[in-house]
Amino acid sequence: MSAEKRSAVHLGLGVSGQAAPADEPQSSAMLLWARAYLYTLCQKVFGGQPDERLLSCVASDGMRQALGAFAEADVCLGQMQAYAASLGDRLEYATFMWEAEAEHARFFDGPGALAAYPWESAYVNDAPIDFSENSLQVRAAYEACGLKAARQVHVPDDHVALMCGFMAELAIRMAKSLEQGRVAEAQLLAESQAAFVSAHMLTWLDAYAAAACHEQHPRLVPQCAKMLAAFVNVDASFLGE
Repeated sequence: MSAEKRSAVHLGLGVSGQAAPADEPQSSAMLLWARAYLYTLCQKVFGGQPDERLLSCVASDGMRQALGAFAEADVCLGQMQAYAASLGDRLEYATFMWEAEAEHARFFDGPGALAAYPWESAYVNDAPIDFSENSLQVRAAYEACGLKAARQVHVPDDHVALMCGFMAELAIRMAKSLEQGRVAEAQLLAESQAAFVSAHMLTWLDAYAAAACHEQHPRLVPQCAKMLAAFVNVDASFLGE
């Protein structure tokens, strides 16, 4: 997901402004940056091989604080807080990293059938195809905001990682617009995000999370899929406000 000067796919997790003051946990600033953090982290989880840095971000205080900003709205977000807290003790074990890498391959690389299809078309069409008319509609939404998938010919535009990267980029733009007093611009960004969530995320992420959680020993990907599905439902209400 790229723009002229910024790539949503390559956004780091340490975005300036994400740590809101500890004594204002429900401040508008924290909510805005918390949602940007969560979408960025999900894009990283679903978009690349897990490594120690990524897992450390999932286990970090920043992750738990971002979840905490919305946790009262859905029990799954509170459960993800607990899972994130439990990761810290496991990161030092080589077997856990190996298991996380093997799990990622089952969900995104193969060989063989994927544990759960990570693109919207598989859930809104009659067959699990990719690069469908639906993916072209998603591409049009990206382009309307001046963005383009970095690996457009290799990864369908309605892939979960690209959708999260897109939402992360718009969430950051919205937070910065409000910080700088550009309220009308922020409102347009909120409307764009709300429309995208309604048309292309609420349509399938619950089913994706359910399919992902069929894994016999679910770890990072199923946990994040369940968290993302819950968060998108909460975020739809947040954007509506």
